[in-house]
Amino acid sequence: IAWEFVKMFTLDEETLTWWAKETGDFLGNAKVVEQIKNDFADELLAGQNHYLFFASEAAKVNGSLLAKYDLDIRGFLMGAINNYVEGTMTKDEAIKQFKSDVKNAFPDIQVD
Repeated sequence: IAWEFVKMFTLDEETLTWWAKETGDFLGNAKVVEQIKNDFADELLAGQNHYLFFASEAAKVNGSLLAKYDLDIRGFLMGAINNYVEGTMTKDEAIKQFKSDVKNAFPDIQVD
């Protein structure tokens, strides 16, 4: 049942179209994006069509540029941001923690 749910929410074009229209989220499914991009309107954006812009920009994304450190460093950054936003750290503390996490995880990277 779990696999059926995952397939429905990631591959089913009808579900993805509904999700995009319901939430305004930009999808990773190029076929659905192509089908809805020209007449999309988001109420939250006062009826603007952000799909046209994001569809053209998504086509320019080069996934091969991802470095071996990027996902881990992004995780450290998001952790620091969350700590700052939640008020558990000051901005300076969050930056210090982020740099420390990167340096500890990847001692071969120079962290300034």
